[in-house]
Amino acid sequence: MAAGAACSVRLIKEGVAIEKFLKDNNLEHIIGSKFIWDIRMNLALTAGLGTKMSIADNIFDGTVTPATMFIDSSSASDDTGSTDHCQEVTVLGIVADGTPTKDTMATNGTTGLDTGAVSWRRIIHSYGSAWGSGDDDAAGDIYIQDDAAGTTKYLKIAATANESDGLKIYLGGGWKCMVELEMNPVATAASANNTMIAMKAVYNGFKEHGTDPDYAYDVLSLGVAGGQRKRLFPLVWEVEEGGEGTVDFECSYFGQTASAVCSARVLVWKDKRF
Repeated sequence: MAAGAACSVRLIKEGVAIEKFLKDNNLEHIIGSKFIWDIRMNLALTAGLGTKMSIADNIFDGTVTPATMFIDSSSASDDTGSTDHCQEVTVLGIVADGTPTKDTMATNGTTGLDTGAVSWRRIIHSYGSAWGSGDDDAAGDIYIQDDAAGTTKYLKIAATANESDGLKIYLGGGWKCMVELEMNPVATAASANNTMIAMKAVYNGFKEHGTDPDYAYDVLSLGVAGGQRKRLFPLVWEVEEGGEGTVDFECSYFGQTASAVCSARVLVWKDKRF
C-alpha cells in the first residue's frame, strides 16, 4: 500500500459511480449531507471460492453494552513523538443507535491506553491518520482492543501497513447503504492474462424493495490482467427497522497466484424518500 494512504469518513464532495447514480436518478439531495466510508486494504487472495475480506481478528459486539476502546502497539515507535511512526489511529464503526461514526485515538507505544471518546456498538475498520517523521507506516502491530492488557484484540493494523485487515460493514435499523468495490489485482507476468477474480457482497438483515431480506448478491466475476482495475456497483439496501444489517465481502481467484488491493466506498444514509 502506498505510504500515507488513508481512508476516511467524510461528507460526499467528489467521486464517480455513486454520485453519478444519484444524479441520474434525481437523488441529488443525498449528496453533501450523508456519510461515506472510503476504505482501502491489501488483500491476499486464495484459490477457489470463499476468501473473505472480513475482519481477521475478533469482532466487537457492543449491542448490549457499548464500550470505548483501548489502543496498543507492539512497537514503542508508534507514539505521539515527532520522530515516531504512527501517532494516531482513526476508528470507524457505529454507536448504540446504529449511527455511522468515526473516532481518533492517539497511540501510546506498547502501553495499552483508552484514548477514545466514542462508546461503540460495532467497530469495522481502522487506519493511521497522523504520522511522525519515522515513517508513514506502522512500526509495530497496532491493535484496537478491549482493555490495557489486550484480553480481546479486535482491529489490527499490521507493522509496515497503515490500514486494518479486512472489512465487515455493520449498520443499525433504518439505515440504507450502497457499496462500491474496486479491485486492483497484482499479477506476475506469467499470470497477467490467466487469472479471474470473483467478487461477492453478502447482505444479511437488510431488505430490498420488493424482495425478502437476507439476500446474497453476486456482484460479478472478472477476467483481469496484471494491474488492471475494475469497479463494481451493487444496489441500494435498507436495514430492517429495529435490526442490524451486515455486509460481508468475498474475493477469490481462479488460475495463477495473485494478490490485490481492494477499495470499498460505502455510502450510508437515512432518508425515507429513497
